[in-house]
Amino acid sequence: MDNHTTFETAWKLKEKGFPQPSMNDDQIWYDKIGVPFKSNKFSNLNLKHWAYAPTPADIMAELTPDYFLMRDFPVKGVIYWQCKSEAKNYQTEKHENPAEACALAFMDK
Repeated sequence: MDNHTTFETAWKLKEKGFPQPSMNDDQIWYDKIGVPFKSNKFSNLNLKHWAYAPTPADIMAELTPDYFLMRDFPVKGVIYWQCKSEAKNYQTEKHENPAEACALAFMDK
């Protein structure tokens, strides 16, 4: 699930107003204690108790068009992702997860 946000980030995004889509195939959702669920188009959960774990593409679609995502290889050898605009730069060094960098940008809107 390294192309989806983490449990903590999914819930933070939901609290910040990130759109919670209708359940569909291959989506990841988290309950309130962090248990992941892979939905399909027939899933029928009470979304009040679940948070959607978006992919980088999902989050980028909610940002203004001047944001872009890039992978960087700094001198220290740590690979990280940056979600950037001309004015701001959001990066994650904890793990190689582009969704987390995009989430930082969305939460700062």
